[in-house]
Amino acid sequence: MGVFINKSGAIYFDGYNIKNWVSACNLEWGCEPQDATCIGHDTRQNIAGLETAKVDFEGYDDYAAGAIDTIFNPIDGDRSVIITMCPQGVATQGNGAYTFLADTFQYNKALTIGEMAKFKIHSENTGAKLVSCKVLAGDQSAGSNSNTSAYAWQAIAASETMYASLHVTTAATDLVVKIQSDDNSGFTSPTDRITFATTSAIGAEQKTVAGAVADTYWRVLWTRASGTAVFTVVAGIR
Repeated sequence: MGVFINKSGAIYFDGYNIKNWVSACNLEWGCEPQDATCIGHDTRQNIAGLETAKVDFEGYDDYAAGAIDTIFNPIDGDRSVIITMCPQGVATQGNGAYTFLADTFQYNKALTIGEMAKFKIHSENTGAKLVSCKVLAGDQSAGSNSNTSAYAWQAIAASETMYASLHVTTAATDLVVKIQSDDNSGFTSPTDRITFATTSAIGAEQKTVAGAVADTYWRVLWTRASGTAVFTVVAGIR
């Protein structure tokens, strides 16, 4: 039976965690069915077509500086964002998440006198896959150069790719974030698998690494020149 109550989650929209404005999230993930029925069949035949991912957020509006209305504007079909949803939150390494690169197509408002101002956002993938992920570093406070603990996970097969998303919600000067792997939990011989671009601003980036990678231990390492950054890294293999 189901045992999960949705609470204390996190939703990243580029360089923002919008969890304190969003009250509901609906994620649709699938393939467009294509009719392949021929004259010799006696029942409908379908095959999987193009992969699709769509997400709808709704919640309560806020017009303060740096709040949800500022984050979502301007909305147009050319604005690509990295969206990461963490139903279990990010406090524990290994918690589940979903991430994908999306275009945001609609930002709708509902304003009724005497009631909470509400919004709805609709986003869809554009040539990018939705990936089921694990949290490798969650709301990590980086006031000095360091790394997370080792996370025992899985190797990457030759036919697979790791997709990783970085969300920087508080900036520091010249922040560099890496994902490393090793064949042992002590990381005596780590290998850099993904190095995100050096940044001094809030924002997000998604990068990939192709298999095969035999290592089964993973961690996140970071350096910065000054300041204290806060960031989240999720990664998935498919």
